[in-house]
Amino acid sequence: MFGISKSTVQQLVKEFRIPLVVATAWTTYAVWGPDVSFKSTVSTFGTSFFLASWMTGQVFRVRKQAGVENSLSQVQSRIELVTEQLEKQTKQLLGYVTGGDSFVYFKIIVHGDDSSTWMATHGGHDDYPVYRAKATIVDLDIFDATVALGRADEADTHVSIGDLLPQSYRVIRTHDLGDVNARNFNIFMTAGNGRIQQKIRMRRVNDAWVQATRVNNDSGVVHLEIDDDYPRDAAGEVCWS
Repeated sequence: MFGISKSTVQQLVKEFRIPLVVATAWTTYAVWGPDVSFKSTVSTFGTSFFLASWMTGQVFRVRKQAGVENSLSQVQSRIELVTEQLEKQTKQLLGYVTGGDSFVYFKIIVHGDDSSTWMATHGGHDDYPVYRAKATIVDLDIFDATVALGRADEADTHVSIGDLLPQSYRVIRTHDLGDVNARNFNIFMTAGNGRIQQKIRMRRVNDAWVQATRVNNDSGVVHLEIDDDYPRDAAGEVCWS
């Protein structure tokens, strides 16, 4: 008739039934007696109904606000969870595309005749490949002997490594270490995800070669491997210079 929906009527009944009961009870208590008049009854009922309605209205308002805040909190938690998952998946995708924090370093296998096999080895993240890797191997012994002659580039060996899958390696070259007691190499590598520098120090101890290797990127040391028998200085440190 008045365009009021059923849900609206139900809400009105829900909110005003308590004030109605309270106002009725208070009016009955306040005006009960021999001198009951219509005016005093209406006045008392109206006042008490208004006060009860105001108080219950505040209760409903606070409950509704608390519900809204709780809902907003749940929505915010879901948004944060979705954002966190999206950031994680984006990072993983970038890692697969660029290589992430994976890197390449060389392992050297020394044979009994002082020959050696050099293997480019995948390091870092177990899921991300390394792309388009290449390296310049600097033989520091040759460098020291030729730098004064202006032929320092003779110490450089340029190699192409290519792509490396996680937990894989690739044989890059063989090299004769020679009948000496020490060999020193610096290696400068680039790949799709940045630059890597590796230092390899080799010493002959008890007629066997021992090694120390350290790998750095722009953030610091990412790989360190030192044989137990490798010589150290008085402070127990490896001399990398």
